Amino acid sequence: MPDLDQERGVPGAAPGRSAAPKADIRGRPVYYICRRHWNEQAMKLLGSDAAKSWCGEHSIPLSDIGYPETHGPDLTAAQYSVPAEAARHFWFSQLIERQLRPWSRCLVWVSEWGIWPSSENWHLYYRLRPKSLAKCLIEDAPAHLMLSHEASDLISLVQLVLSFGWNAHILTAEDYARVFISHNEWIEFAFKDAAAAGELQSELKDAGITKRSKGK
Repeated sequence: MPDLDQERGVPGAAPGRSAAPKADIRGRPVYYICRRHWNEQAMKLLGSDAAKSWCGEHSIPLSDIGYPETHGPDLTAAQYSVPAEAARHFWFSQLIERQLRPWSRCLVWVSEWGIWPSSENWHLYYRLRPKSLAKCLIEDAPAHLMLSHEASDLISLVQLVLSFGWNAHILTAEDYARVFISHNEWIEFAFKDAAAAGELQSELKDAGITKRSKGK
């Protein structure tokens, strides 16, 4: 399989392709993927050690307990309550994915599960994963690495995380934003761009979701 980064026109692209990606209104790169890869399932599963290595490769620091940080001098972070109504979880999952854009690779690292067993539909979860990896248990590979054309899979997985009451860290290779979902029905967004944090706060306020005081 050809290097997917080359198909997106990032630095080092093959001859005849653009040497640099286009930019969005904030000057951030917009990535594209070759049409012939759209129908390919490329989700990869990573063990915890591999997930830590991936974070290191993308300069995402880990906390003392070994999970990605959502606090730092270069981050503007805020916590919000997760919508209590299950009917809003799909919309909220779409909103979460939008905050990460543009992204070329996204890591969803589930850090805790089994908290609310009656809410967990394991058959549904394992059906979402690639068939070739379906026999790999979540305790062996709790991190899910996806490419940009798998945004629908990302949204579906995030919806399951919300519905099942799991803890999960959501990160991207570009690292414009980081997300942590807590099983205690709150979520934290951390942005490199303070303006993006303000825009999200306004959007959530219009949707009836206000900021949460940390520690509650």
